[in-house]
Amino acid sequence: MARYNNINEGASGRIGNVVTYQMYGKSYMRSLLAHYRDRNSAKQLAQCQKMQLVNSF
Repeated sequence: MARYNNINEGASGRIGNVVTYQMYGKSYMRSLLAHYRDRNSAKQLAQCQKMQLVNSF
C-alpha cells in the first residue's frame, strides 16, 4: 500500500513492483528485482524455513 501525503511531500510505499520513498527531502522511485542472483547463507535458509513453518499455521 502506498501513501500519498500532498504535492509537496510526495508518495511513499509500494504499488505493484514500484517502490516510492523519500530520502534527504527528495522523492525517489525504483522497481523491485525480479529475482536475486546471490545464494542464501545457511542462516538465511534456516530463517526462511522458520517463516514457512509459521505461515503454514
